[in-house]
Amino acid sequence: HYYQGAALGFQARAFVSQRRYALAIPKASQGVSHIQKALALDPGLIDGKLGVGLYYYYLSRVPRAAKPLAYMMVGMWGDRAKGLSLIKEVSLKGQSARREAESLLAAIYASQKERDWDVAIPLFQDLMARYPRNPRYRVSLVYVLQRKGLWEKAGEAADSEGPWVKDLDPLIGPRTQDLLRYREAENLLFAKRVELAKPILDRLDADPIPGRLKEWVALRLGNYWDAAGKKQTAKAFYGSIRDTKAKALVDVF
Repeated sequence: HYYQGAALGFQARAFVSQRRYALAIPKASQGVSHIQKALALDPGLIDGKLGVGLYYYYLSRVPRAAKPLAYMMVGMWGDRAKGLSLIKEVSLKGQSARREAESLLAAIYASQKERDWDVAIPLFQDLMARYPRNPRYRVSLVYVLQRKGLWEKAGEAADSEGPWVKDLDPLIGPRTQDLLRYREAENLLFAKRVELAKPILDRLDADPIPGRLKEWVALRLGNYWDAAGKKQTAKAFYGSIRDTKAKALVDVF
């Protein structure tokens, strides 16, 4: 029951992330049923509370119009506070699911809906220290530090040229390093140390990096030339941007 509930829970979370709520709700309903049976058979199965906590939390995030349907199918209302409490309990006392709970908790607090940077930061710091070969935690930590406006600390955490890079899987190492180089340049721009950002941006602009990141580099190069008073050069970089989110930030810097 525990593993069946976990598998169904993963499916439900995947559908929620895609905003395919009509598909997520039946999976959540089946998953809750199995997890509750597992906990009835073994009340000491703390790891099982992670699944229940996730259901409470994500059901609380379902759009208002879908909540009655979710209740009819799952048999429980969403409860943000109860969901977070259960996930936190597993992150502190769980066994095999403890680190997964910590990772999920960090992601939840760093999300646009929660934006609780002060809670997310120590969670990502702990996960980064425990799993140095999983760059997701480092990248997430840098992002959260940026959202707090801690430019120097964010740059230190990025450490894009550090010795840790050589231990990354070759499939993700170069892309991770490029992304963190971009974040370092961004930090320097936001900290008004624009001249230090320029060489990093030039290097990224010359490298064969993925198209979306290339456009964000163009945005920051435009920001640099704006700060330097070279409006025409800045416009040339801005004009190359097609990414909607990057385009929307042209006038924000």
